[in-house]
Amino acid sequence: MLKIINKSIRVKMVLLLLTAIVIPIVISSFITYKYTTESVKKGEVEKNIQLFQEGEKNITTYFDSVNKASTMMYDVGSDRNNWIYFFKISNKSYVIEQDVHRLLHRISASVDGMYQVNLYVNKTKYSYLFKNYSLGKKELNDDFYKSIMEVDKFIEPTHISSNYNVNHIFDNKKKEVVSFHRKITDIPKEDVLGYISIDIELEKIEELCKGLYDSSAEEIYIFDKKNNRVIYNSINKDVGQNIKEDWYYKILTNKEYTNNIEVGENIITYINTKNDYMDWIIAKKIPLNYLYRDAKEIARKNLFIGAVLALVIMSISIFISYHFTKPIKELIEYIEVIKKGDFNVNIKVNRKDEFGILTKHFKNMIETINDYIINEYKLEIINKSNELKVLQAQINPHFLNNTLQAIGTEALKRGNKTVYVLLSKLGGMMSYSMNTETTLVKFSDELNYSISYLELQKNRFGEYLEYKIDIEEETKNFFVPKMIIQPIIENSFKHGFRDTLTKGKITITARIVNKKTLKIEIEDNGSGISDEKLKKLKQNLYNDKITGQNIGLNNCYKRLKFYFKQQGKLELDTTEVGGLKVTIIIEYA
Repeated sequence: MLKIINKSIRVKMVLLLLTAIVIPIVISSFITYKYTTESVKKGEVEKNIQLFQEGEKNITTYFDSVNKASTMMYDVGSDRNNWIYFFKISNKSYVIEQDVHRLLHRISASVDGMYQVNLYVNKTKYSYLFKNYSLGKKELNDDFYKSIMEVDKFIEPTHISSNYNVNHIFDNKKKEVVSFHRKITDIPKEDVLGYISIDIELEKIEELCKGLYDSSAEEIYIFDKKNNRVIYNSINKDVGQNIKEDWYYKILTNKEYTNNIEVGENIITYINTKNDYMDWIIAKKIPLNYLYRDAKEIARKNLFIGAVLALVIMSISIFISYHFTKPIKELIEYIEVIKKGDFNVNIKVNRKDEFGILTKHFKNMIETINDYIINEYKLEIINKSNELKVLQAQINPHFLNNTLQAIGTEALKRGNKTVYVLLSKLGGMMSYSMNTETTLVKFSDELNYSISYLELQKNRFGEYLEYKIDIEEETKNFFVPKMIIQPIIENSFKHGFRDTLTKGKITITARIVNKKTLKIEIEDNGSGISDEKLKKLKQNLYNDKITGQNIGLNNCYKRLKFYFKQQGKLELDTTEVGGLKVTIIIEYA
């Protein structure tokens, strides 16, 4: 390639024109793409921050409603409805379950998404659970609430719901919930009268988050900063568990109310929401390729316009360079003809510029040289050429093939069919091998060539050689490199049968695997090869290290790779009887 660039004025001109015009187009497209992506990124981030602020309002408004519902027992009314009074005077003999049912039903109905409500009364040690419009009651201690109520109210991160040990009227179905817990105190005193727990279905959190992200590409997360646990995420991964996302801890170090960070191939937009009962982070993971989808569309359009423009410029550049260098090309063609000995070439002078003057002077020079070439010199060249043709004819291999056929015919006339058959097979092999125009042949032709070779060897070794051909009919029409099987068979005679006195056996099998893969196996029962030598042979073969003992295999392997690249394989292995098996695998597209 470098030689062409160094020698060709036409190529240099094309490259110069393309460099002067195409490179600015490419740089302009790149700058436009960078500016567009940054602009899109900034716009998307601002839009997401506004969206998150609205989403945060929805979430906090909802939980403020839950918080308000938990204070209904503080409502001032008649003595019967003053629940603070109820908590104080309640005892095991004075429990108005109908009133408790009405209160918990009222709380449950006040806010959408409540799964169940539990009320614990310290004085009576009774726990009341309202679920599915039913009320259950059980006498319990308050160990559960003492273990979790470090503050007056808080939200417990996502967990599997429980029946608060009130199991006798409820099923044991479990559900993912977020729990709002509150102490019931004797205001303005700080005496704890009881506790209330409101379980919110996780589906409600999901509903509140739906408008905050595109579920086809983005992911939404809600984290509890107090204990670093996952409240909710849209991919339903590690909900209620400890947070495993590394980028979450990068957010913690940023004290800003809302911001964004870039992590790998994603951008994380987040917002902090905090009040006296929650300290959460709402975050959204946006893939950069999704964020930049509009910018990429613009870039593709710019690229298409640039490609069309570059194609037009290239066409113009090629036309200009071709028109400018055409006379030089013509002059070179004249020189090539003259180099071959034709000094009578018709040199046309069609231009009047500098190229025309150069061509005219060159024509005059050739005519002058031609006048000085004497007839004897021409005659000597002709004689030398004829002598060379005679020498070539003397070594024409077709002469040998025709001679073999003639000898075979004579042997047949004299009744020696064996000689005729052997000579015919040898002649067929020579005809097959002399055809150098075809490099890929049908497997059936290559197989017939190899069988002819085996027949000649069979005549030589007699009963000490046996061969078997086992092929599927469909394999015959697959194309393989010419002379790919016979050299492998020949290796068996050179190395496999050289040091053994047992009867030699060669088997050739061919199968179609997965409809498009040809698998050929050639194996013998020769003396075989040790594991160490086989390993070295494979290393030499695959690393292209030719030795005196594997030239044939190396040649087959290289031609297989040349024609079929990675789809062509040659494998070596020992057989069960100790010989060598060569497997050729060709995958056809």
